[in-house]
Parts: sequence; C-alpha cells; structure tokens
Amino acid sequence: MITHIERRVCTRINVRLEVEYTICDMLQLTGATRDISLKGLYMLTDRRPEVGTECVVVLLLAGPRSRLRVKVDGRVARHGPDGIGIEFNDMLMESYLHLRNLVKCRRDVPTPTPWIKIPHMASLRWRQLAGPC
Repeated sequence: MITHIERRVCTRINVRLEVEYTICDMLQLTGATRDISLKGLYMLTDRRPEVGTECVVVLLLAGPRSRLRVKVDGRVARHGPDGIGIEFNDMLMESYLHLRNLVKCRRDVPTPTPWIKIPHMASLRWRQLAGPC
C-alpha cells in the first residue's frame, strides 16, 4: 500500500480568491483559488497548461472598501482533478507582505511570526525574506 507523504512545509489556508493568470505573455485565463500558502496555490480551473509552464498570477483581494491586485510569477507544478497547482517563483516585496498577512490572518493555529527588519529597497526579492514558513 502506498501512502501519501506530505512534503509541504508552509501553512496552507483554504480561501477562495479570484485569480487571473497569463501564460507566455499572451493567453489570459481566470480561475479561483482552493488554497494558498507563501510558496504556492491550488487553482480551480478547467484549463491544464503543461507542468513546468511559466505564468504570471494576479490574486484579486477584495475588501469592504478596496480591491487589491497581488502579482506573482510562478510555474505550473502539478495537475489535479479539478485544477492546477502553481509554485511561486518570484514576487515583489509588497506582494509578499500582502500574501503573508492573508495567510497569517486566516490560518487555524496561530504560531509566532519572527520579527524581521525590512530593508528600504522596494525591489528586494521575496525569497530573501521568506525563509522557512
């Protein structure tokens, strides 16, 4: 009997967000998230781009008074029965902070978040701060 080994190390939250994603700077598609973490997301969609396909994902975060667009570079990591798994490759610091706050506010079991000193450079890449989730 084969058992599934969970390899995820990041907190993954169940949340439904609208998603727009672009493949090869041409094909724009839409879907909705099933779950999301700091390292990737699972998106409900009928389309199945090939595993390894690079894409740009825009998460639409809607609040009572605003709509925020969080842009992330990623790649299709896997296919599922009702969608695709996307692994994040890169994002701006501002996008990382919005995503981190979303995950932190929605997770089931609160855990302490280490304080980090954020450099003044707006172009600093998110993986330099992300570290372990």
